Amino acid sequence: MCLAIPARIEQIDGLNAVINLEGVRRRISLLLCPEAQVGEYALVHAGFAISVIDEEQAQAALEPWEEMRKLIADAGGMRGSPGPAFPPPPGDLGGEEET
Repeated sequence: MCLAIPARIEQIDGLNAVINLEGVRRRISLLLCPEAQVGEYALVHAGFAISVIDEEQAQAALEPWEEMRKLIADAGGMRGSPGPAFPPPPGDLGGEEET
């Protein structure tokens, strides 16, 4: 399954744009949505804007993400860190190897 995340378009340069998703800025392609404008929201998947949506749709789509973030924080995950919400399994990505 693939996910597209709504993000606000902050800058446009030809078919490239800069989006902002809760303070995280990324460069994306507008090749699939050349009609997109600064200030609009786009559904972003794999570095491409795949659809332009209105602010109400964007906020409704972001609500479950905010709820998930709160649940993870309440469970002790993230601890103010921008890293993963849960630690990697032992032996994975720098974790200690089990012997």
